[in-house]
Amino acid sequence: MKKNKNKTQSYILFTPGPINLEKKVRTAATSKDLFHRQKEFIDILIKVKQNLLNISQKNNSYVSILHGSGSLAVESALQTLIQGNVLVINNGDYCERIKKSLIMKQDTTVKSLDLKMGEYPNLDTINDLLNKDEYNWICMVHHETTTGLLNPVKKICDIAQKKSIRVFVDAVSSFGAHEVDKRASVICTNSNKCLESIPGAAIIIWDKDINISNNIIPYINASLYIEDKIPFTLNTNAIIALNTALEIYLKEDRPKRYKKMAEYIRKKGSQYFDLFLKDNYSNVLTSFCTPEKQSFNICELMHKDGIILYPNKTLNSFRICNIGKSINYKTINYLFRKIERINLCQKK
Repeated sequence: MKKNKNKTQSYILFTPGPINLEKKVRTAATSKDLFHRQKEFIDILIKVKQNLLNISQKNNSYVSILHGSGSLAVESALQTLIQGNVLVINNGDYCERIKKSLIMKQDTTVKSLDLKMGEYPNLDTINDLLNKDEYNWICMVHHETTTGLLNPVKKICDIAQKKSIRVFVDAVSSFGAHEVDKRASVICTNSNKCLESIPGAAIIIWDKDINISNNIIPYINASLYIEDKIPFTLNTNAIIALNTALEIYLKEDRPKRYKKMAEYIRKKGSQYFDLFLKDNYSNVLTSFCTPEKQSFNICELMHKDGIILYPNKTLNSFRICNIGKSINYKTINYLFRKIERINLCQKK
């Protein structure tokens, strides 16, 4: 990619957030300066929350928005809302984070179903574990971006509902791309992935009848951020941009667009590399196997051509994400033309 007149590099981000923004969203992020306690901003905040409820189909729920990333949304929700006996479905780095965070809580007892990276959970095994002990919560990641695996939230909600167990879903990189079962009691996401806005809004959608944990640091206490409450300064620019991004989202079938692009990436990429997973991929991210220790090398060479990929050194793979309208047939073809010139492909 050529440098522009300002001598700044323009990149195509094949990454799971942040992404290349639409012009309307970028403009909205810098179009006005608002004080976080003035009526104009609070009106925008309430509209954003209502649109998030509409997308999640959880209209009788709270929405908490904090100043931070998706990881903050997950940590805030875990610390504020989860207590009792918890089963963690663990098949990736982000599931492991949930497990480690909950283990440190004094009001939780954690059992973890530890699987291999990218291993699809066996529903019979989960059912057996739930029959052996009493659980209050199942905690899981919907789209595990370590590998691209889409975990079976709906099927696990089916099991949990029969046993009156609540479900916590880290939907940070799936919300907006896949339906997240509305029976989940807690859904975490953020502004800069599938909602295609700028970073800075950590989002938690949660059932109103959840009991709040005690002794939570106020800044990360999700219950303080409900409705029009703003206990601490929010990222006003992120909320304003998200308002525009949600308006754009509601006018298109984004899951359909993502699915088409993901399928095309897998079709093209399979000419050069083996897929890391055989099936159960999300419509957001695809992992490709690489020769040993070559994932970073491939990503570094692509960086020189203005293409940003997502390496995974420990699994000898790299990840291609298709979030944002800049990821289209033209840019995908451009990516693989560049890859074809690199003599490091697994398939030769």
